[in-house]
Amino acid sequence: MFFTESPWVIARIRKHLFSDEHEEMNMLIEQYDDKTIRCPRIGGEVNFKFCRSENNMSPCRWIAGCWQRRFDINEFLTEHFSREEIDQISVPPKPKLESLVEMMEQAKKRIKEE
Repeated sequence: MFFTESPWVIARIRKHLFSDEHEEMNMLIEQYDDKTIRCPRIGGEVNFKFCRSENNMSPCRWIAGCWQRRFDINEFLTEHFSREEIDQISVPPKPKLESLVEMMEQAKKRIKEE
C-alpha cells in the first residue's frame, strides 16, 4: 500500500480540502481574478485569472510588470506560489532562432528513428 493510500492520509487530505482554511486560500488566490487589463503580449483584454494560470497553471512571465500598478503583485506571488515557480517565470525565453533550431533537430531525430 502506498503512503498516500493510507486511510489516515486520505482523511487528512479530505479534511484540508473541505476546510474553511482551504476555502479561504482559494478565495484569496481568486480575489483579483475579475480584474482586467490590456495584455501587451496578446494584444487584447484579459483577466487576472488568465495571467496567473496561463503558463501550464503557472503565472505568465510578464505578470509582475503588467499588474504592479493595480495591487501588490509581488506579495500575491510570494503568498501563492513557491520560490521555484517564481524563479521559473522570471527566466527569459530562448531566442526564437535557438528554439527553431532545437525543434528542427528534434524533428530530424524523430524522422531517423522512424
